[in-house]
Amino acid sequence: MKLISWNVQRGGRPSRQVPRLAKRRPDLVALQEVTRATASEWTEQLRSECGLAHIETSHDVIGERTYCNLVASRWPLARLATKLFDLPHAERHLAVVVEHEGGELELHNTHVPDGSGHGWRKVEHFEGLYRYLSRTWRASGHPRVLCGDFNSPRVELDEDRIYTWAQNEDGKLMRDRGQRWDAAERSVILGLRAFDLTDVYRELHGYGREARAVSWATMRNGREFGRRFDHVFAARSLEPWTARYLEAWRSERLSDHAAIEVTFSGV
Repeated sequence: MKLISWNVQRGGRPSRQVPRLAKRRPDLVALQEVTRATASEWTEQLRSECGLAHIETSHDVIGERTYCNLVASRWPLARLATKLFDLPHAERHLAVVVEHEGGELELHNTHVPDGSGHGWRKVEHFEGLYRYLSRTWRASGHPRVLCGDFNSPRVELDEDRIYTWAQNEDGKLMRDRGQRWDAAERSVILGLRAFDLTDVYRELHGYGREARAVSWATMRNGREFGRRFDHVFAARSLEPWTARYLEAWRSERLSDHAAIEVTFSGV
């Protein structure tokens, strides 16, 4: 099974992006920042060009905001109720059960707000996500995958030196954010390992120089600062086999994010 997770907001119309997805032949696609204006276009093109007949979006709970999430699948989907998740913006999390031939898979597609634009709503999103996933992991009955754009971490040096956006780049805690903010980010980025959701890319590649990856970047004084904001966390029983960032899609400006592609051999 092949999963591609991608924040598509700054890539123009789906007509530029869907052909690239189709060439990768994914079985599951999880998109973040689909707009109310492009949701139907995404749905039509993913069905016609990628053969992904089963699609769910969080468009119905978007309210007055602009963006929602989308999941497309080769297999039937059953959506989990939005009310299960205590998050500040309901449309930023879309959860489904994928009914594939080998059984059922619970897929969570999330888009964590950035702290600079949304402040403590980022913290509340992390807290709500961790609360649900940690409390329900035994009762769910399905292997689970969590993917999306997490706007975290800030810095990854090695397994013991992962800095959040509550810390400066030297690791010191910021006074205006503090322990709660730091703990919220860590609870998902690192803490879900205890509940059988492991960072697939790091599990397969480690933290060596050759494993450096950039999924989003910003420019400062003419220099690019790259971050690995886009992740796939998965149950070990799914046997993640490969994980890679499709960085060319970012450099070619199909989006300001690279997609992350993961294949599983246990499905």
